[in-house]
Amino acid sequence: MSFGFVVWLWAFVFARIPLAAIQHYFGLESRPFLLTNLISIGLTCIAFNDIGWKPVSFLKRRRVVLTASALFAFWVLYFLRLGFDTFIEPVDFIESGFTLSKSFVNSTLISILCLPWILMMRRSSFSIDLCALLGSISVCIGAVAYLMMPMKDGIYYSRFGFEDLNPIPAGHSSASLVVLGVLLFVFRYTEDRSLGSNLLVLNAACAVLIGSWGVRLSVTRSAYLALLPLIIFGLLWFWRRVPHCRWFCLAAFSATLVFFVPKIVDILDKGTFFQDSSSSGRLMRFAAVWEWICANPFLGLGFRAQALMKALPEPASHWYSHNILLESYVIGGLLMFVVLIIFLSTVIHSIWTELVIQWSDPGPDITGLALAFLWIQALILASFSGHPALLPGFWVGGSLVVLANNPVMMLGHQSTMRRE
Repeated sequence: MSFGFVVWLWAFVFARIPLAAIQHYFGLESRPFLLTNLISIGLTCIAFNDIGWKPVSFLKRRRVVLTASALFAFWVLYFLRLGFDTFIEPVDFIESGFTLSKSFVNSTLISILCLPWILMMRRSSFSIDLCALLGSISVCIGAVAYLMMPMKDGIYYSRFGFEDLNPIPAGHSSASLVVLGVLLFVFRYTEDRSLGSNLLVLNAACAVLIGSWGVRLSVTRSAYLALLPLIIFGLLWFWRRVPHCRWFCLAAFSATLVFFVPKIVDILDKGTFFQDSSSSGRLMRFAAVWEWICANPFLGLGFRAQALMKALPEPASHWYSHNILLESYVIGGLLMFVVLIIFLSTVIHSIWTELVIQWSDPGPDITGLALAFLWIQALILASFSGHPALLPGFWVGGSLVVLANNPVMMLGHQSTMRRE
């Protein structure tokens, strides 16, 4: 019960990296979603045996009801359109409706249904520290295995990835470790005065270093971009909480400007961003999808958009747009897009509430703050990669943020911590 949430969060965020390495070297099937679902169901059964239907109290919160309603309405519209395009007015699918449905169930639905019970399990103030430790081990195993791949196969792999783990999810799992490490380092260094604080700071620093190593090996630009909000928050936190370190904050901010601004100007000036096939392909696809949306602003194109996007010239040819806002609008039209915006708004409001609470009165548990920045990272990922049925970090992470910001859960959690 004490470590259930930690194990689940590790499986949800980091398990795919060591599993992919095991598959590559031992030939065993890597099924991270199956592992996460088994852990979710098992923890839910344990929690249900202890607390029964108590998590239904989440529905007393209007924000939770609004988020759940938006989430339910989005997927009802999605599958209604999928059924219409499959059975009533069939279209040519690049990725079949069965595969899309299976992806949604495996990656998102089971975890979301289990979340209320998983979050009601008691946690200590060191839960995120333990999750960061497990994540460091996972990313380190994956990175070492990746670096040994050329020696094993005689082939040089230019980016961190395995047979069933391409560089983008590898980079974002590594970025998640950086998120946890930076938050823990900032919090432990400025707020924690316990006897073991030095060891906790060392754990956080290792998470930052190993996660940064994974991000660097993956060469995933969206993972780098996802770290920018975290860097800004960390500098502001140090500025307020540690007055004698303000010179450090100014130096770090100046270094960021010196190193990054000239690079961005150079890229825009030379046009190298648009010469890169991945970036230019995404931009071409975004422009094409926007034109189709403008031509069909109310109902969208449905899943006919798959074939249209696949027919685009290289490097834009792909069956989904790599942007959840455009993808939702072009598939489900204005109504699905509005529902998605409601979901986004409720999650962002919960994140803002969490940031205000932590900024004014930091508590011993930073789980809510960590989940908030993990979802920000998932939102950036969803803006440049993936399709709606295979973005668990966006859907499950958003639901986590809203539920974790629920006073009903927090009161129960604080009472269990006092009993411990």
